[in-house]
Amino acid sequence: MSPSLGSLLLPLALFGAEPASAPTVRSDTAALEFHGFRAGARLDELAAVVRGFDGSRLRCDRAKADPHVTECRAVLQDPELGGSVNLWVSALDSIAAVMTLSSGVSADQLDSWRQSIEARYGRVDAHVQGSK
Repeated sequence: MSPSLGSLLLPLALFGAEPASAPTVRSDTAALEFHGFRAGARLDELAAVVRGFDGSRLRCDRAKADPHVTECRAVLQDPELGGSVNLWVSALDSIAAVMTLSSGVSADQLDSWRQSIEARYGRVDAHVQGSK
């Protein structure tokens, strides 16, 4: 895929409760954020963030496989994000567990997204999975 048609997927994951025997240590996800989308946010907070971009709506339905899971989607239009961006959210008990922002972006826009993330959280080297 060429950089001009590249897609940046930004997953924000909040892991579930730990087993009862594990010590109660909660990691701080409050700082994990990208353009207003915060890890562990409530669905009503995310709906407000979506409305704030261009008046779009976060549309949610219960997952067919597990009624405890809510699946939500929105399409945002924002020049700072490079135009049209797809948002997918998987929530447990109305709390975002996994969020993905995706967009076909130019090489310059991809660099801008990456630089924004690296400035806030630091650089992570690429890792290859699977057999070589």
